[in-house]
Amino acid sequence: MDVLRAEVESMGKAHQTTADQMKTELEQPLTDYSGAWRERRRIVQGTCEKILQSKLKQTNQVNKVLPPYGHEGRKEGRKYGTNETGGTY
Repeated sequence: MDVLRAEVESMGKAHQTTADQMKTELEQPLTDYSGAWRERRRIVQGTCEKILQSKLKQTNQVNKVLPPYGHEGRKEGRKYGTNETGGTY
């Protein structure tokens, strides 16, 4: 009985050692992978935010200039046979 008990304990310790080794070997690559994706998302989000800020700034500039000249300029363009983009009809 003692021999069987010793074998089971030995096998249990071997399994625990193998499980710890597998956990160590697998955790680091997963941590690196998730960290790399987090960094990529941060870079892309930063770029998107810069583009959004630029777009908002341009929109505000257009909105400041548009009310005094906007609709009249479009009517004048139609009078001369051009559309808003400067092309002809």
